[in-house]
Amino acid sequence: MSLNERVRLSRYEESKGLTGQVKKAWVQFATPWAEAVAVSGRQYLQADAERSEVTMQFIVRSAPHLRAGLRVTRNDGQAYDVVVPLPDRPRRGYTTLMTTTAKT
Repeated sequence: MSLNERVRLSRYEESKGLTGQVKKAWVQFATPWAEAVAVSGRQYLQADAERSEVTMQFIVRSAPHLRAGLRVTRNDGQAYDVVVPLPDRPRRGYTTLMTTTAKT
Protein backbone atom coordinates (compact mmCIF):
# COMPACT_ATOMS: atom_id res chain seq x y z
CA MET A 1 0.00 0.00 0.00
CA SER A 2 1.26 3.44 -0.85
CA LEU A 3 -0.32 6.60 0.44
CA ASN A 4 0.69 8.59 -2.62
CA GLU A 5 -2.02 11.22 -3.07
CA ARG A 6 -2.68 14.26 -0.92
CA VAL A 7 -6.44 14.82 -0.41
CA ARG A 8 -8.46 17.44 1.42
CA LEU A 9 -11.02 16.55 4.09
CA SER A 10 -13.88 18.97 4.71
CA ARG A 11 -16.91 19.11 6.97
CA TYR A 12 -20.17 21.01 6.46
CA GLU A 13 -20.39 23.83 9.00
CA GLU A 14 -22.74 26.63 9.84
CA SER A 15 -21.44 30.07 10.75
CA LYS A 16 -23.01 33.47 11.28
CA GLY A 17 -22.21 36.36 8.99
CA LEU A 18 -21.69 39.98 10.08
CA THR A 19 -25.41 40.70 9.78
CA GLY A 20 -26.43 37.55 11.67
CA GLN A 21 -27.44 35.42 8.69
CA VAL A 22 -26.52 31.76 8.87
CA LYS A 23 -24.08 30.52 6.22
CA LYS A 24 -23.45 26.86 5.46
CA ALA A 25 -20.25 25.87 3.70
CA TRP A 26 -17.65 23.10 3.37
CA VAL A 27 -14.67 23.91 5.61
CA GLN A 28 -11.37 22.13 5.07
CA PHE A 29 -9.82 20.74 8.26
CA ALA A 30 -7.19 18.18 7.19
CA THR A 31 -4.93 17.22 4.25
CA PRO A 32 -3.95 13.57 4.77
CA TRP A 33 -2.06 11.30 2.40
CA ALA A 34 -4.30 8.64 0.89
CA GLU A 35 -4.44 5.74 -1.52
CA ALA A 36 -7.39 6.15 -3.91
CA VAL A 37 -9.01 3.06 -5.40
CA ALA A 38 -11.94 3.12 -7.85
CA VAL A 39 -14.48 0.51 -6.77
CA SER A 40 -17.33 0.94 -9.27
CA GLY A 41 -19.08 3.37 -11.57
CA ARG A 42 -22.48 3.68 -13.19
CA GLN A 43 -24.43 5.93 -15.51
CA TYR A 44 -28.14 6.64 -15.19
CA LEU A 45 -30.86 9.02 -16.33
CA GLN A 46 -32.32 11.51 -13.90
CA ALA A 47 -34.74 14.26 -14.92
CA ASP A 48 -33.90 13.69 -18.61
CA ALA A 49 -30.20 14.22 -17.98
CA GLU A 50 -27.48 11.60 -18.03
CA ARG A 51 -25.65 11.35 -14.73
CA SER A 52 -22.74 9.28 -13.55
CA GLU A 53 -21.73 8.10 -10.11
CA VAL A 54 -18.39 6.70 -9.03
CA THR A 55 -17.74 4.76 -5.85
CA MET A 56 -14.22 5.26 -4.51
CA GLN A 57 -12.36 4.15 -1.45
CA PHE A 58 -9.66 6.25 0.13
CA ILE A 59 -7.29 4.54 2.56
CA VAL A 60 -5.89 6.99 5.12
CA ARG A 61 -4.22 6.79 8.50
CA SER A 62 -6.79 6.41 11.27
CA ALA A 63 -7.93 9.49 13.13
CA PRO A 64 -10.78 10.12 15.58
CA HIS A 65 -12.45 12.74 13.36
CA LEU A 66 -13.18 10.36 10.45
CA ARG A 67 -16.95 9.88 10.11
CA ALA A 68 -19.79 9.72 7.59
CA GLY A 69 -20.86 13.05 6.14
CA LEU A 70 -17.36 14.37 5.45
CA ARG A 71 -16.15 15.29 1.98
CA VAL A 72 -12.90 14.14 0.32
CA THR A 73 -11.54 16.34 -2.49
CA ARG A 74 -8.78 15.19 -4.84
CA ASN A 75 -6.17 17.48 -6.44
CA ASP A 76 -8.15 17.60 -9.70
CA GLY A 77 -11.08 19.14 -7.79
CA GLN A 78 -13.33 16.06 -7.89
CA ALA A 79 -15.22 15.75 -4.60
CA TYR A 80 -16.60 12.62 -2.95
CA ASP A 81 -19.00 12.30 0.00
CA VAL A 82 -17.96 9.86 2.74
CA VAL A 83 -20.69 7.25 3.16
CA VAL A 84 -18.97 5.23 5.89
CA PRO A 85 -15.47 4.92 7.39
CA LEU A 86 -14.36 1.31 7.85
CA PRO A 87 -11.50 0.33 10.18
CA ASP A 88 -8.94 -1.66 8.23
CA ARG A 89 -8.39 -4.77 10.36
CA PRO A 90 -5.48 -6.35 8.42
CA ARG A 91 -3.59 -3.06 8.33
CA ARG A 92 -4.08 -1.65 11.78
CA GLY A 93 -3.77 2.10 12.00
CA TYR A 94 -5.58 2.73 8.71
CA THR A 95 -9.19 3.55 7.84
CA THR A 96 -10.94 2.98 4.52
CA LEU A 97 -13.32 5.81 3.59
CA MET A 98 -16.08 4.49 1.33
CA THR A 99 -17.29 7.39 -0.83
CA THR A 100 -19.56 8.29 -3.74
CA THR A 101 -19.39 11.20 -6.16
CA ALA A 102 -20.40 14.37 -4.32
CA LYS A 103 -23.83 15.81 -5.04
CA THR A 104 -23.56 19.47 -5.98
